[in-house]
Amino acid sequence: MKKAQSDFMAYGIDSASAEKLSQTYTVQQLKKQTVESLISLGIPQETAELLSHPTRTPIPLKTAEDVLVKSAFTCCICHKSGLPVVIHHLDRWEYSHSHAPDNLAVLCLNHHGEAHSYHENSRNLTPQVIRKAREEWYAIIQKQNIEAEQALDTIRRYSGRWDYLNLNYVLGFIDEHKIHFDSRYRFDLIAKGLLTENGAICSDKLKENDAYWLHFFDGQYLKRYIEEQLNIIIGCVPVRYIRDSLYMQDKIKPGELLLVDGQFHFKRLNKQTRGIGQTRKVWGIVNHIKLEGEFDAWYCTSSSSHDSHLTGNKHATLLCLVRNVEKTATFDLVNCTVIGLGLNLTQPDLMVQLFGGAREISFADFNSQSDCDLELDGIADIQRGQKEKEYFIGAPEICDICKTSFHSQKYMIDGITKPSGTGAYMCPRCYHLHGVGIGWGIGQLYLRENNRWLLVAGFYDCEEDLSEAEVAEELFLQFLENLK
Repeated sequence: MKKAQSDFMAYGIDSASAEKLSQTYTVQQLKKQTVESLISLGIPQETAELLSHPTRTPIPLKTAEDVLVKSAFTCCICHKSGLPVVIHHLDRWEYSHSHAPDNLAVLCLNHHGEAHSYHENSRNLTPQVIRKAREEWYAIIQKQNIEAEQALDTIRRYSGRWDYLNLNYVLGFIDEHKIHFDSRYRFDLIAKGLLTENGAICSDKLKENDAYWLHFFDGQYLKRYIEEQLNIIIGCVPVRYIRDSLYMQDKIKPGELLLVDGQFHFKRLNKQTRGIGQTRKVWGIVNHIKLEGEFDAWYCTSSSSHDSHLTGNKHATLLCLVRNVEKTATFDLVNCTVIGLGLNLTQPDLMVQLFGGAREISFADFNSQSDCDLELDGIADIQRGQKEKEYFIGAPEICDICKTSFHSQKYMIDGITKPSGTGAYMCPRCYHLHGVGIGWGIGQLYLRENNRWLLVAGFYDCEEDLSEAEVAEELFLQFLENLK
């Protein structure tokens, strides 16, 4: 909401009228006009008199904005989005002279009229009734805001389960916005001939007649490289999270970036099963919005993604850019550019298990060091760490982010950060706020043991780095061993 619009609403003008007036006038300009001229602009007489001959101070702007945000710019009685709303004084101003937040509530015009009316045989909107409804609505909005942030945080933290990536969009976005991107995979990819010095993918290395573009031994390195860049985009661009149980405050608009959880349907649009051009359609109805888009299955990230995950009907996560919106009688039809697809990407507990931690963990805001340590306890594999005995040589003294000394910490993390994708040594709390995840290529977790740092998660699995020749040699040696 624009500041000018909030200024008008602080004087008791409804949101629709405030938006219209703010395009032409300022509050100061209207205050110079007569009551009659204000009424001719569609301003209610009570508000016109307030503007022309102020008998009370307006609601402080910050207070008005806070109340509107806490109520999601929506009536706390009917919860219907898109209706014009006003800021209502529970105890009338002429008696209370109070602009305190506890004396304010957001109501639609219908319920605002009800609040100023009395009925003999029906329930009245008394201050007590409105106050109770307001607090319940505030709690709902706060809970859903937390859930939305948790979903986005989980995506940023565990950026390794995407089943489809829109390669052209991701690389084009990074290039267009001139984002400096440091990846721990970059030098390996250059050495393997999969990446040029300036960061371009060597397309001649891709098997364009295969089922999907990463269907070769080192393909997963390239996948993680692209996922890191997608993680940066999610971290630096506003993303709106949508699912069925979340309240929709505003209508979807073209140009928005959406992250949507829901039941989606996948359909092949041609018979092609190899190479570029395996067009598939994805569509689903989530929160009374029908989303439709197309994607090329050649850019799937694994054989499971290509042959199973993105087929039929699945509960999936869709990252998309809204192209246009068409209103129908039953839902808003949203045509979108598909940027990424994956199964259940926003479930924190599932992601913890997939990345090596069996304990269920909720990623609500952690407020203490012990809470952050508890998060990492569920990820640490101390038994394997003590078996492999890999210690950090030349460990840092302080956290790169908050400068806290590591001498008082149980854990230390050497990993990449969001949204920049750069590496850092982090304490547990900074890892919770800024880390991407624990795993090879993402972050290593170290436990303090006798004044040394023992690796307990994010282990290096040497099999991933073997060349095809080395793998063949290893298999041949195993074959000879079995002949003995």
